[in-house]
Amino acid sequence: MASAISVQPGRIRVLKKGSWRPSDQTVGPVIYWMFRDQRLRDNWALIHAVNLANRTNAPVAVVFNLFDQFLGAKARQLGFMLKGLRQLHQQIESLQIPFFLLQGDAKDTIPNFITECGASHLVTDFSPLREIRSCKDEVVKRTSDSLTIHEVDAHNVVPMR
Repeated sequence: MASAISVQPGRIRVLKKGSWRPSDQTVGPVIYWMFRDQRLRDNWALIHAVNLANRTNAPVAVVFNLFDQFLGAKARQLGFMLKGLRQLHQQIESLQIPFFLLQGDAKDTIPNFITECGASHLVTDFSPLREIRSCKDEVVKRTSDSLTIHEVDAHNVVPMR
């Protein structure tokens, strides 16, 4: 997926500066961990992930983690979200970008997924919720020092950071 749009630098926050360098011979995929911004269009985090993948000549993939207890959501809300994710999956795969749906505690599933696929970069969208920030902090701690992690404010008109 080519992207001619660049992301405003004020939207991007480096959570972890990995040791991977452009001179490295093998480049793992760029993974976009989607959470708050469950959309394909006008998604600054996805655009940033695609730009990183293009710059490093690496594949890009999208992963969504479904928590066992999804922030107090009820069956109706989860059904609505899953229907939207099904549509999103079809849209993303039509662009030949793999989409992975994980289930469980993201503190475990995301680092495991990153390790299994040998990712070089992880991009995620910004969330102001304390639980999500705590989860991201734990993911940063549990991933390899070679992994670069960026958080992109894809939701707010004026970036919060």
